[in-house]
Amino acid sequence: MKRIVALLVLVLAALTPSVAGAGGWAVPSLDPLPEVRAGQSVDVGFRLLQHGRTPVVASEWPDATVGLAVRAGGTEWFVPAKMGPEPGHYVAVVAVPADIERMDVAVQMRNGLVIDDGWAQVPVAGSPAGSGDGWLPTWTVPLLALLAAGCAALVLVDLRASRRRRDDVVATTPTV
Repeated sequence: MKRIVALLVLVLAALTPSVAGAGGWAVPSLDPLPEVRAGQSVDVGFRLLQHGRTPVVASEWPDATVGLAVRAGGTEWFVPAKMGPEPGHYVAVVAVPADIERMDVAVQMRNGLVIDDGWAQVPVAGSPAGSGDGWLPTWTVPLLALLAAGCAALVLVDLRASRRRRDDVVATTPTV
């Protein structure tokens, strides 16, 4: 009898975490993005499916807000989305800051379902802050060239000084 009770407790303990995590999550997917330009607004569409199957209708969740979390230029903000033409499809209008080269977006549902946390990187075209490819700002190339020239000058000065010291040592060494 003790073995049966112990087995029953083990089975219940093993099943409890899976039952607790069985609901309350959704899977987002972003629509293909148009070209995102610095200083302009862009419509970002996405689908939100509960358990990856059923379209999420935000109006069925009291006090819930569906939208996008946006990170750009060291700040993060939330942009509420409106229901699109079909259930589970939403559109958020994101105002893109003028001085960034890229931003990150993530679908969120506040006071509702837990959404798979995944940030998508969005390149921003027409940014005056950098070279456009998002790798290095344009001012870094001349700076690196100046640093390289300075290092080369230091190497030449050091070589010349070491040659003088060597010549001085050879000149003061008595011959036997």
